[in-house]
Amino acid sequence: MSICKIGISHNDLTLPKLILVLAFLCLCGSSAAQEDSVLGQARKLQQNGQSQALVEYLIPAIHNGELRGRDKILGIDMLVRTHLSLGNIEQALDHNSQLKLEAEHLNDELYVGRAFLNHGEIVQSQGKHQEAISLFKQALTHYQTAGDAKFIANALLELSSSYGHINQNVDALNYAQQSLKIGEDIEDLATIANAYNSIGMQHDRMGNLSDALAAHMKTIELDRQRGDIDELATSYFNVASIYKKMKDFENARFFTLEALALDLPGNNPGFLGHDYNMLAELDLASQNIDAALQNAKLAEQYFESINAEGHLGQVYNNLARIYLQNNNTKEATTYVDRATALNQKVGQDNQLAHSALIKAEILIAESRFSDALGILENKIDDTLEQKNFEHIRTLFSLRSEAYERSGQAEKALQAYKDYYRLKDQYEAENHSSIMAQLQNQMDYLQKEHRIELLETQSNLKQLQLESAELEKKLWITGLLIVVLLLAILGYKERTRRKLAAIEKKLLADSVQQKNAMLAEVAHELRSPLTALKLQIESLQYNLEDQPEVAYQRLNNKIDELNSLIEDLYDLARADNGLLKLNFEPVKVKALLLEITEGYREVVEHKGLKITTSVNITEDEQFNVDGTRLKQVIANLLRNSINYTDAPGTINCSVSRQNDQVQIILEDSAPGVLPEEIPRLFERMYRADGTKDHDQHGSGLGLSICKSLVEAHNGKINAEVSHLGGLKISIQLPADLSTDHLKKAA
Repeated sequence: MSICKIGISHNDLTLPKLILVLAFLCLCGSSAAQEDSVLGQARKLQQNGQSQALVEYLIPAIHNGELRGRDKILGIDMLVRTHLSLGNIEQALDHNSQLKLEAEHLNDELYVGRAFLNHGEIVQSQGKHQEAISLFKQALTHYQTAGDAKFIANALLELSSSYGHINQNVDALNYAQQSLKIGEDIEDLATIANAYNSIGMQHDRMGNLSDALAAHMKTIELDRQRGDIDELATSYFNVASIYKKMKDFENARFFTLEALALDLPGNNPGFLGHDYNMLAELDLASQNIDAALQNAKLAEQYFESINAEGHLGQVYNNLARIYLQNNNTKEATTYVDRATALNQKVGQDNQLAHSALIKAEILIAESRFSDALGILENKIDDTLEQKNFEHIRTLFSLRSEAYERSGQAEKALQAYKDYYRLKDQYEAENHSSIMAQLQNQMDYLQKEHRIELLETQSNLKQLQLESAELEKKLWITGLLIVVLLLAILGYKERTRRKLAAIEKKLLADSVQQKNAMLAEVAHELRSPLTALKLQIESLQYNLEDQPEVAYQRLNNKIDELNSLIEDLYDLARADNGLLKLNFEPVKVKALLLEITEGYREVVEHKGLKITTSVNITEDEQFNVDGTRLKQVIANLLRNSINYTDAPGTINCSVSRQNDQVQIILEDSAPGVLPEEIPRLFERMYRADGTKDHDQHGSGLGLSICKSLVEAHNGKINAEVSHLGGLKISIQLPADLSTDHLKKAA
């Protein structure tokens, strides 16, 4: 929207001049309103996901001169971005050239940079990552000239993406972290969220799936703060992709459905197409062919409705795989041929290679081994050049199968040998690339260090000059020293008094806490003792009809008292450093399965479901106190059983994370209020929140768990579970040294 400003002095406001001024202002206002209405309508179409309608609306508006100046630049840029989202590469390139010319004509550095950035995204979608890097760097230069921090951060993120595509992961991560720093400096949540998203993608490419998941979960947290539904849905989708790579199809489906639930009200065909396509891939991986076909067809409908050719190629490939899995080679051939034609048209080299592999697989299924081998042999060079190891593995596997089924055993064996040779070569090259990037990083840091050293030396020389100047005024310095000494003595005295006051307060707080705990213990003891007294009196005066049942109740109450006393005894020993642990090699997998199986009948009786996930081998042993670790897990499991509503779920998992053993127990609703989580490990504390406040246990269980875990030099944390309840995480050292054992004992 253009704004007209006219300098007018009071003496100049004659009637004719006033009329002219008012007329001019009306014209400016009319023009601005007209231009604003064009962009406003365009933005509405964009927000409603009506991409094709947006294209059909903007093109004549731009050509007919309805948009002028910077508004015209904004309209053309919106058109470029829309074509790019639809996969219309040629149209995006044409309008981007127009954007660059208009921005250069207006000397608008920001949108000249934007044109370079758009061009980079276009060639990157075609797999031309080196060319994209050059274009993104030019965009960055123009953004830096314009001085716009958000655009600079955006260019850094695009560079991060491009370097990630060519497996220069250290550089990619570095650019993403630079973007994160800019976002934090300007306190822009959108930039910070995008940076964490990029960091997550780089860790994904590097195979650090747990780090990738953590970064994407941070993005979800920021998207929720911002209330950006579209970005939140995208973040859910990214998390689903990570879980899919981890072969955790249950969580992948959960987060995909979360993304779909957010996308459905907006009815954006592009977003919905991606969601249903992901569900189709998950169904195919789970061998649920009917559901896979249904979801893939929905994805096809949504992408066809907006003519998103760049994405339709991928959906057609998936449909071909689904029909092939269902032994329908005719339909599979139809869809793979459609995918090939579309991928050639839009320049999607990666999907084109995928289409070729599917075509070869169809031919093998039809026993047309010679035709299949013709495709595979023709694609070897292209596949190796793309360095997509998954495609390389599939190609050589299909070659081996085709040779073997056609009776050419020696060639089949050679194909296997070629694959493993290439696998070793690929891993070696990848390792060398990472080492080279790390060396470059070290060289850069050393250069920075040398610069800092020179600056320090310069500062030292300056300080020496200042010191020589100060030596001429020794009497002032002496006086200042005396004053300073007096000030220090006064400060020390005040500090001593403050410390004494703090110590006194801490002592009073400690006494108060002990008194409170004694009161709680007295309260806990009073109930079972009162019940014991009443039960004994009823037996004494022959008031019980069933003495055996009464004696059983007496035993139960005595067991409660014994349990409470044992809990208090354990905590007292932990407080005084007397808790002894018997460390020995323990098979943690067998221990966890023994506990969960022991409680399975109780769990199912309550209408709950318990699942276990153990990602360590049966023979792996860890130096722990097996009895105490069993006590910790049993305490946590009983806690979940007592505080989970039916029908509900309890998940137990154990895995090895680098040098740590991680044990996780989480349950479904009801949950614990976030403000109560920090207090869960306090003694005698019972959460209210949404948990049932039926007084289970003494309130000491989690405190004892914390003491036992810390005695193992481990950590225990509580947080809200994505299942709707509570998640308790335990990290223990995977291989405790002798020193650790002595310290823990």
